[in-house]
Amino acid sequence: MKLIDTGLTLNKEKCHFARDKLKYLGLIISKEGIETDNSKVKAITEMKPPENSKEALKFLRMVGRGISFTEQFNLFTEVNGVEIIPVLNQNHRPIAFESRTINKAERNYTLTERECLVVIWALNRFKTYFGSRSVKVITDHAALTKLTNGKNLSSRMIGWALKLSEFNIEWEHRPGVQNVVAYVLFRNPVGNLDGSKISCAALRALALNSREQLIREQREDSELGHIYR
Repeated sequence: MKLIDTGLTLNKEKCHFARDKLKYLGLIISKEGIETDNSKVKAITEMKPPENSKEALKFLRMVGRGISFTEQFNLFTEVNGVEIIPVLNQNHRPIAFESRTINKAERNYTLTERECLVVIWALNRFKTYFGSRSVKVITDHAALTKLTNGKNLSSRMIGWALKLSEFNIEWEHRPGVQNVVAYVLFRNPVGNLDGSKISCAALRALALNSREQLIREQREDSELGHIYR
């Protein structure tokens, strides 16, 4: 069946033919299989190495493996004065990270507007992953979870509330210190934040079955072992 018969069109500039390797959704697909695109894991590979057991445990809790398109997606968000950080997660495994600085106009937004901004931006960035399926938005800003029932909203927030209604969202409030992945990235920025954007996806799984195994693996690791010595 020809594309024209189905009413579909293609952008020639975005089409690639007869390739033995291609990038797709943060992955590199080739005859060798599926692997991580190194350019998409900068926020992890350039993160400052853990200096104690607490930091090491936070890092290990953050990393996981790739994507399943059948399980529910979770969207974690974090906002500070100049940066917004959304993290797409699935079954406790990170799928994609994004980060950008807010512009001059956005810095005049109220706190609730900035918290909503990161959700709107993230949903648009990650919608290719979840489409019409349910996505749980996990935020440390309780007011956002009641946005659809809110009164006396600004015109900007009303517009965003309508935009959010296009997605199948389940809201959950969680304190920032419990929002581990976004919180760790927020506390460990990579490079210059001014105008920067960080993207990474599809990390590998860590098969750890117990706390004792975690400690043993850390002691034997070339990078983390010195923490215990």
